[in-house]
Amino acid sequence: QSARMTIHIYESTGRWVRTLDLGQKPAGFYTSRATAAYWDGRNDTGERVSSGLYFYRLQTDHFSAMRKMLIVK
Repeated sequence: QSARMTIHIYESTGRWVRTLDLGQKPAGFYTSRATAAYWDGRNDTGERVSSGLYFYRLQTDHFSAMRKMLIVK
């Protein structure tokens, strides 16, 4: 089922870094570089974030999941 998708990115301290609004997406797996969500490693003001542990929350109308990611420069 299609749904509106948003990804919220947080520092390990819980401070919000950036929100990626992916819009309405049909159900499926988005694994290719052309269709997958992409974060350029910048915060909401355009500054590069430092290396470290970050968390992201994938949210739709009926689903939410939080995972971690590691940024290494």
